Amino acid sequence: NDVDSFVTWFADGVRKHKRIPVSKKINYFVFPFHDKKTADVLTADMLDISEGGMCLRTDCRLDPGYILKLSDTQVQCEGVVRWSVLSGAAEAHRVGVQFINSMNNLHHFLP
Repeated sequence: NDVDSFVTWFADGVRKHKRIPVSKKINYFVFPFHDKKTADVLTADMLDISEGGMCLRTDCRLDPGYILKLSDTQVQCEGVVRWSVLSGAAEAHRVGVQFINSMNNLHHFLP
């Protein structure tokens, strides 16, 4: 269950996996599609990544619970938005994404 997953993930205030800073662009689709039949391909800046998830900076507001399909040239994965906050610059949002499936290609995203 999604709520149990979030509680387990955040209950002790300590993340399960070490976050690694990264500076890379990644494309993503957002589910739901906001009353559209197809999803727009959006681009975000990856700020950090771990085995459990990643932090993104995007111009799009993404609410907790949204499902993202993330992709670049070699990797595709899905994640759920766990938190989203405005980030200084106008219209910029920092977004925490927890991977739904395990990220076995983590090394691909590292510098």
